[in-house]
Amino acid sequence: MNDFNFSEFIAMGGYAKYVWSSWALTIIAMASLVVSAIRKRKILYRQYHQQTQQSAARKQRLARQQSKS
Repeated sequence: MNDFNFSEFIAMGGYAKYVWSSWALTIIAMASLVVSAIRKRKILYRQYHQQTQQSAARKQRLARQQSKS
């Protein structure tokens, strides 16, 4: 009733090297996309944070200059 053979499944009827290599390439590509997105997010977050700090510093300088005038 249960004719499932795991070694035959892994062999994929003789096409295992094509099937498993395509699975591996797909997993590598997906993982690289995730890593790339995470890195890009970190870079963008740092840039945003730096720009907001610079903007706040400019506003403080302008406020000081205006109060002195």
